[in-house]
Amino acid sequence: MIRSLRLGWPQRVINDSATWKSYFIYLLEHVGSIFFLSCNFDVYDFKLPSPFYCELLQWWSEFRDTFAEEKDYQTIIWNNKEIKIDYKPVYFKSYRKAGIT
Repeated sequence: MIRSLRLGWPQRVINDSATWKSYFIYLLEHVGSIFFLSCNFDVYDFKLPSPFYCELLQWWSEFRDTFAEEKDYQTIIWNNKEIKIDYKPVYFKSYRKAGIT
């Protein structure tokens, strides 16, 4: 039950304009904010100070891998767990702003 409730959060973060999501967006700011949810990430590659949000992102990743009909997120190069430089995922904000995904 806890998982199902938390798995509803990413959708609310994307669609909701409320201020409650400010901290979550702040935590993900260095990896692309809301765009991060569209990436093929591994939560363990990122140091998030909140165990709650780490768990939420891990569940979201597992859920998406299992149930997504279209796996477009696997072709995004930013924050991709399969593409790393010095064993770290890559995200260049200026390239992302230029439209390179």
